[in-house]
Amino acid sequence: RASKLPASVSAIRMSRTHRQVRSMPLLLCMLFCLANPLHACSATLYGDDMKGWSATFYDGDYDYAAFTAAGARDNEASSIRVDGYECIAVLFGDAGFGGWHATFKEGIYHFDAFLKSGAHNDAASAIRVGKGIGNSRPQCKDTPGWLDQYSHGCMAYEKDGHCAGGNVLHDWIKSSTFHDPHLHCCICGGGSTAGWKESGSTCQDTSGWLDPHGHGCDKYLSDGHCAGGYVLHEYIAKDRLNNPHQNCCVCGKQW
Repeated sequence: RASKLPASVSAIRMSRTHRQVRSMPLLLCMLFCLANPLHACSATLYGDDMKGWSATFYDGDYDYAAFTAAGARDNEASSIRVDGYECIAVLFGDAGFGGWHATFKEGIYHFDAFLKSGAHNDAASAIRVGKGIGNSRPQCKDTPGWLDQYSHGCMAYEKDGHCAGGNVLHDWIKSSTFHDPHLHCCICGGGSTAGWKESGSTCQDTSGWLDPHGHGCDKYLSDGHCAGGYVLHEYIAKDRLNNPHQNCCVCGKQW
């Protein structure tokens, strides 16, 4: 005959069981989160006007193989939705990120908006999704002569899919290692709008201005000290350098 467990032992077993049951939701949540990591950005393509088949892409690059593996149908996309603060998606016509391309910021793009953004109906084969910074600016000019450590210019950063529409797609390029393309290339959110204002007025550098080293305003732009009417290195905004921020449009002079 089975002996009856003392009340104290039974209570201990029940307590352990209760703790195990209570810990299960937390364990399941941890497992789910590990299997489904959070993403900063996402883009969902649709085969019809926000309906039909759909495929969602998170931060990253999706060439033809990855594009179709995620559930998208080659040359059949007609609309897109982009989610995430400062996120963008760039759609490409060719499998290897070539051909036509169209940039979409956060939002919903029905068929008409899809086409107006530069996309081609039923003709997409690759996509890039990432977190962008900055905006496209009219009259923006790339820093003259700028090159990264590999002698690649701003056009290469667009062609290789690192930047699009004034946005950086891959945050790791925002580094002095790459010579700061986000400060020098309009396509990446940098460049210069010196000499242009929304009001239409034109800024003029102080005639004949030079710093104590004989450097003019162009030098402050080419050396990356200033861009787009902003001082990038605060140590230059000093009397000892003859105040370039008060004399050079690229550094912030207002008229």
